[in-house]
Amino acid sequence: MRIYGKIIETIPEERIVKIEYDGRLLYLYMTRKVFKDFGPYFYHNPYIFVDIDNQPRKYGKYFVYDINYFVKVVEPTKRERKIFYDIFTIKKGVKKLLDKINYKMFLDLEFSLPAYYQSMPHVAEIVQYGIVIEDKDGNIVFEDSNLVNPKKKYSLNSKALCIRRKQKHQARKRKTAQKLRQAIGQKQIAKDPARKGGLHPRRIFQQNTP
Repeated sequence: MRIYGKIIETIPEERIVKIEYDGRLLYLYMTRKVFKDFGPYFYHNPYIFVDIDNQPRKYGKYFVYDINYFVKVVEPTKRERKIFYDIFTIKKGVKKLLDKINYKMFLDLEFSLPAYYQSMPHVAEIVQYGIVIEDKDGNIVFEDSNLVNPKKKYSLNSKALCIRRKQKHQARKRKTAQKLRQAIGQKQIAKDPARKGGLHPRRIFQQNTP
């Protein structure tokens, strides 16, 4: 759900902002990383455009909506409108840059996470990578992914392994669902050969009727 409103109050210790939207006051919650990236803008009490979850949840003494991502951060002034962040401008700039490049490399890195009960300073390490290289026509010329053995043994803690297991489970579910859809589609074609050519039997009858 996409909403917008002016920030009325910021609660840094809870990573929550209170905004006014459609005559209501809403509390929006964000992760540590998101708050670290966008928190400096909140001192100006700007208007924010965000995508949030449809349903609120209880967080401490607040009912909050989780922020999925920011769309725009704007501060209206008497002279001009200051735009601190605009995802559409960023996307246009990235697309313009990619169109100028013949070969494009997409690199995805997974980092180690701090333990649930942290007893020492956490230093993030790369534990997995994925890489895809495309030519100017969008054809994949190279693709690879693999795990990386971290230097510190505690980098692969229970938290990182738990998230990794969840990711593998979700990937298996998506793959199973895709195979199921393909199997259902093949059965429908086998039962109704006319659908393979894109024609429904009723349409064939109508076309052959004088």
